[in-house]
Amino acid sequence: MAAALMAAVLPSAAAAAAAAPDEAPEVGAETPYGYMMVHFVEDSDGYAEKIYLDVSRGDDPEQWDQLNGGEPILASDLGTTGVRDPYLTYSPETETYYIIATDLRVFGGDSGTSDCADWCHWSSNGSTKLNVWESTDLVTWSDLRQFDVATTADGATHAELGMAWAPEATWVPDYHGTGEGAFVVYWSSNVYDDADHSGSTYSRVLWGATSDFTQETYEYGGTLVDTGADAIDTTVIQDEGTTYRITKDNGHGNGIYMESTTAHDWWDEAAEWQLIQTEIGAGWANDNPGGVEGPAVFKRHDDDHWYLYVDVIPTIGYRPMETGDLDAGWTELHSDDFWMAPSTKHGGVVSLTKGQYDVIRSSDAIDAPQTDLGSVRISREATDDEVRAALPANADVRLAHGYGEGELPVDWDLSGIDASTPGAYEVTGTVRSIGANLNDWVGEGGSTEWDAPGRELFSTTALTVSAEVVVAQDPGVTLRAETRCVAGAAVLVASIENGDGATSVTVTTPYGEREIAVGAEETTSAAFATREESIPAGEATLTREGEQDAAPFDARTCA
Repeated sequence: MAAALMAAVLPSAAAAAAAAPDEAPEVGAETPYGYMMVHFVEDSDGYAEKIYLDVSRGDDPEQWDQLNGGEPILASDLGTTGVRDPYLTYSPETETYYIIATDLRVFGGDSGTSDCADWCHWSSNGSTKLNVWESTDLVTWSDLRQFDVATTADGATHAELGMAWAPEATWVPDYHGTGEGAFVVYWSSNVYDDADHSGSTYSRVLWGATSDFTQETYEYGGTLVDTGADAIDTTVIQDEGTTYRITKDNGHGNGIYMESTTAHDWWDEAAEWQLIQTEIGAGWANDNPGGVEGPAVFKRHDDDHWYLYVDVIPTIGYRPMETGDLDAGWTELHSDDFWMAPSTKHGGVVSLTKGQYDVIRSSDAIDAPQTDLGSVRISREATDDEVRAALPANADVRLAHGYGEGELPVDWDLSGIDASTPGAYEVTGTVRSIGANLNDWVGEGGSTEWDAPGRELFSTTALTVSAEVVVAQDPGVTLRAETRCVAGAAVLVASIENGDGATSVTVTTPYGEREIAVGAEETTSAAFATREESIPAGEATLTREGEQDAAPFDARTCA
């Protein structure tokens, strides 16, 4: 069945690889253009429960390219060290994007005991923390943090929750009043009557509010969906005053179903919901309503057209649904042009602007053709800022998916330089590409066990370059050159400033060369007569023990 479903919507790998980059129309940087999708990958043979990002091919939401060569972008070294069911959302108040995700590692994680193992353990005594990353540009992401939806900032328990799965969030611009917005965040949990988490229960969708996904701003809300049986994976979309709620029912046989409400406070238990459709996407799972979950919904830019991706479990991943009228429900999208990598599972989609789209594409680098960026000289006792200013700021890169060449900033590691000691030092820089984010970790002794002590994040896909930094022998000796008029003729004056011990230097100009002794912490000047009424701009050089300093001088015309 899996092979048949994949063939229905996926062209051959060769056809996908041959797809040319989009020919983008000339649109402004703030024009809606393109889409980004966050998701994870199901892989029972490997540790793939991490964050992956894809971007649409141009403004086409039916074709997707994997960023970072299909490798993960982010990984978790906290909690269970697993990341599932991620969601991508945006705060217009702080202009910040957030990825939130389930803290659950199914493959290679803590599986409980023989009395309650695997899904029994994960759903009754699993993590109630959410993984959180943030970014302002969708390229460089923050360190991972977590917050606990079951507790207050001081550790008091809101409710006895067995787990917190599949979190999503919707921005409400007036949640705290006019102009004071917050996210309504919602997730799936088993709810218990006691701290032992014993007795029968079922999953319902709960909610809370937060402005930035931190424990300090988080407030527990209550119940969003309670059908009396297992309900999971709620997602929300809004259109012209109506809120549409799409949920997976695992208790009544409805599969994925959609409801709507016109209530402003749609998260409140008093809101009234109207059922629109059940068994959404069951056809992608051989007419099995329970065979799909993890719905992701978003609107197309150019018309009133919406997409719903449903996750065919366990490993097939997203399959597309579409509609031109949310109140009419969803139909399967069958198209030879649709393309998405296999096993793209349970995530979320955000709309981009043309400016954001271009930044993302220009940050998706395959390699750096030139990794040795040459040599620079610095003064002794130079500050880190001065060293960075001397080093190349950017590196040339080749971009993925046929987007040509570009350049990206370099973040230099200066820890190996002793600017107080003359000599040559090799430094390494990390190219600021999407692949530079921390997408793996290792514990003490190289352990990758989920509970390994001393876990540290690193990147397996970062592009690195190198350069040589030479700390000069006598950085205090500098040269300045200026022109003057003396008796109707131009004269070039060289000034040597010595901030260290006594030394001897050679000054070379187009009008002669001299060896000049300079005392400790003194400034000495030397005049070079040109015997010309007019001279062009040029350069004088100072040489000391093979090291050179250059100083330009201006043109001069003397009456």
